[in-house]
Amino acid sequence: MKYLAITRNLAEWLLPKVGLISTLHAAIDSLGCEGGDLKETDFLQDAIRISFDEKTGVCALWHTDYVSGTGAEDWGFLRLSGELSLQSEPSIAKEVFERSLYVINQRLQGLLLDGSVIHRVWDNGTHTLLAGRGSVAHQLSIAYYEGMQGEGALLNRSCVIVGPDVVFQRLKELAFSEGRNLNRLTASANALVQQRSTNKTMAGDEVLPKLREAIKGFFESANQESLFGHVEIKAESDVTSREHARYLAYSYDDWLHPDSPLGDAKRRILTSPNIDAQPLRILGPGGSGKTLLMLLLAVSKIKAASTGGVMPRILYVAHSKAMEARVEERFEILLGADFSRLSQNIVVTTLAEYCRNQLGLDMQTVLDTDGDAAKEFQLERVVDALVEVGAADSARLGDSALLKQVFSDKRLLRLFSQMVLVEISVAIKGHGLEHDKKRYVESEKSLSILHSNLSTHEREFIFDAFLAYHRVVFEEYSALDPDDIAISLAGRLRTPVWQLRRKREGFDYVFVDEAQLFNENERRLFSLLTKSEIPHVPIALALDQAQATYGQSSAGLSALGITGIANENLLSIHRSTESIAKLAFFVIQKSTELFGPDFPDFTKLANLMVPDSHPLAAKPAIEIQNPESPDIGRFVLKRVRELRKANTRQIAVICYSDVYWKQIESNLADAELPFQVISERGAKFPHDQPLVSLVKPAFVGGQEFDAVILVGLESGIMPPIIMDNLAMANAVEQQAVRDMYLGITRAKYRVMVVIAKGNMPNKIIQHAKEAGVIH
Repeated sequence: MKYLAITRNLAEWLLPKVGLISTLHAAIDSLGCEGGDLKETDFLQDAIRISFDEKTGVCALWHTDYVSGTGAEDWGFLRLSGELSLQSEPSIAKEVFERSLYVINQRLQGLLLDGSVIHRVWDNGTHTLLAGRGSVAHQLSIAYYEGMQGEGALLNRSCVIVGPDVVFQRLKELAFSEGRNLNRLTASANALVQQRSTNKTMAGDEVLPKLREAIKGFFESANQESLFGHVEIKAESDVTSREHARYLAYSYDDWLHPDSPLGDAKRRILTSPNIDAQPLRILGPGGSGKTLLMLLLAVSKIKAASTGGVMPRILYVAHSKAMEARVEERFEILLGADFSRLSQNIVVTTLAEYCRNQLGLDMQTVLDTDGDAAKEFQLERVVDALVEVGAADSARLGDSALLKQVFSDKRLLRLFSQMVLVEISVAIKGHGLEHDKKRYVESEKSLSILHSNLSTHEREFIFDAFLAYHRVVFEEYSALDPDDIAISLAGRLRTPVWQLRRKREGFDYVFVDEAQLFNENERRLFSLLTKSEIPHVPIALALDQAQATYGQSSAGLSALGITGIANENLLSIHRSTESIAKLAFFVIQKSTELFGPDFPDFTKLANLMVPDSHPLAAKPAIEIQNPESPDIGRFVLKRVRELRKANTRQIAVICYSDVYWKQIESNLADAELPFQVISERGAKFPHDQPLVSLVKPAFVGGQEFDAVILVGLESGIMPPIIMDNLAMANAVEQQAVRDMYLGITRAKYRVMVVIAKGNMPNKIIQHAKEAGVIH
């Protein structure tokens, strides 16, 4: 390894942790010049990640909660090997490392260095200062050179540090020479943070074990294990639909009864300080009980105060109106007879509705207060805008291999539109560039991962599409989209007026369900809604990153104002058989960015799952359409009827490709079946009656079925092949992993992958077959 790259935020986080700094230095030293275990794997422990690029010799370290999500971080680089490197004076290397962290933190914020370090500026633009603490380190110096990209709010800083040595001339010459490589080094480090750019696997617990233990101590409070332990749902393998319905009718007191199906760990969470001590991020796959835990936590705060304390104000944020209705219904059940008295202190709302009320906007001035509906409308308008701009000057498409490919395939156009929607939300509106096309197009700084992978010609095309989108929404519809109202409210919440009112009008607790569905502009609001006198943000966020849209990188929660957050993993997929869980875990491991070794391997929790021996259960299977079958719709209908004959009551057909949708819908609708199309997230339907549902992956979250049939997972179809743009190709592939995982985990007993005749399963399904987790 030639260089150690450290983000500014990680340097700041590390500086008070002297013991961890020592352990980290020893760990980096143990990897050696060749990178050791990090040549083949990446290190991830809690929020700390280390990745090594053998080609450039850069080893990057960062804190995932603090990354900007733009693909452009502020980096400090330490020369690791050779003359005048961190290891050239082993006896004081730890002190030099600590001093380098101080320089990175100060200078990348544009702050002065303390006078005691004897800071000097040289005529070639380099700087020198004492190498560290202690008598030996005081006799040596280090040197650094600074670089900057962009300006104003779009400024990125970097620096490279060399030394120690006693000769200033040698130090400043090498620092200047290394400084000319800063752009190249920064690009390499940023590529490592853009985790899609690597196909490495995550290192196991045996890699850098001492560093792992040291890191854990800063992500777990001293009593966290006794308070929280491993969060899991206690689920019986023979839970019937009738019992499931009975659980839905449980009050808060029923759930806390010793004989309820609530696990011991959840009871400890409810009786611990939980979000009174720190923000809480509740992570877990579908069916693990994230929403239930959130509801019980909220009710526990109300119940605790109802005996004489000051009643807290609670905000519960849902993404869709359907989920809002379900949450309100569950609160009424959980509170029971106390509902009318206690519910006045709980505000259940979509974020768009809350923003609308706070801004005093009429309903006609917002697209929709349902987050799902509003974003679906946005997506349709983005598709229209791209088509409009492309049609206005078709020659523009021929100048870009990416755009030419996107417009040649309707599937790719819709996938690209989803990425452009995020680009409009975060890169353009989030940076306030609505009226500054030049800055968006020519920005040196990466505004997003997509932005960094676009040519100036392609950026111009996207900005013109934004203008077309904005003209329709803002001028023709005279409406504000979710980003407009989120950014507007954020501006109001940062004023002195709100800071004055916040003490009495802020919420005591905020709960955010399905947090992965909110974009960066929306997430920035959450930390501003709580009372300001509380030293931390009293918030609980429930999310399943596997259901996030298109794997779009966004700023970490700490970068958005929610610092010191604790993670709680809900480990069980209690709805599924062990075989289905194994397939789901196999698929999600193909993601390069979601889960590391700390992601719960729920295949080991067989006692919490439906056994494979259940009469309705069967191993996941691939079914290839018969050559004589006239169309895919009839083939799927035949599979549905076979499942129904086997007493499988509730079946979902999850369609991953629009190519097959009409055929499947037509055949299922014409058959004598209890058939419905699910067209929104959180849709309600009876769980105790036979049903066949057709649904797209975007709307299947939160549902569960006896069996699922996955259609459209052929090679080249899902994911589609993308040429000439690595960012889009990788984002689409990562989304395919998420959508497959989501579909698989909806099933309790059966998973069937239907492949159209003349096609092959995609490579993930093929690899799963080779691994024996599907046949």
